[in-house]
Amino acid sequence: GAMGLPDAIRTNLADAEVEFFSKYDSLLSSYCAKINFDLTSSLAPPDHCYLVEIRVVSPDVGTIITEDGSEINLEMGTIHYLQYSEVEHLVRQGLVEMLNTEDNI
Repeated sequence: GAMGLPDAIRTNLADAEVEFFSKYDSLLSSYCAKINFDLTSSLAPPDHCYLVEIRVVSPDVGTIITEDGSEINLEMGTIHYLQYSEVEHLVRQGLVEMLNTEDNI
């Protein structure tokens, strides 16, 4: 039980807490396997300097695949919060516009 817990932490937890961690860890592992993505791979949040809010202004954009493998459908009029590197070419082509540009790059 609770193989992911270091002994120094496990000794300070009640049995119910260790059992909770073990069940949560198992559930999280199952879910990550089901979606084929490790939600625990990065403990650091994304660097907000590189995230931009965009609005799709062209009907011709379609679906993009982000660096993490997510599919994002860029329908005209929708707003998204994505890494600048993933949409820079679309901004340059005029297919999307950046919102709140004073806060962005």
